[in-house]
Amino acid sequence: MDHAPALGFATLKEALKEALKEEGRKRYLASHLFCSSFLPDAARPNMLPNMLNVIHTIPLDYLSCILTVLATVLIGKKLWQGWVVAAVNSAVVCVIGVRTAQFGFVPANILCIALYASNLVHWRPKKQNQ
Repeated sequence: MDHAPALGFATLKEALKEALKEEGRKRYLASHLFCSSFLPDAARPNMLPNMLNVIHTIPLDYLSCILTVLATVLIGKKLWQGWVVAAVNSAVVCVIGVRTAQFGFVPANILCIALYASNLVHWRPKKQNQ
């Protein structure tokens, strides 16, 4: 009978140890699920970030939207940088076209890049008469 409390304590101690292990497993799984659901590949633990992982995690449609608006504003203000932004946007649209197998975007945007380069070369600010 003297061993019963010690045995109960040992069993309780083992049960507590097992419960802590289980809690640790649950936390690990929860953090792993969180990381795999919400964080890009480059931010996940145990993964080396490289350029391909970063490129694949950028939402290119939103990036293209922002670049389109930015290029329009810059060109509207008669700034040559708008043509550069527009060319970068066309390159992004080419990548989107290849990723989604909509290959018609590629030649159209390569033509646009050539037009933007031509506009950039011939872009001249208006001289003001003083």
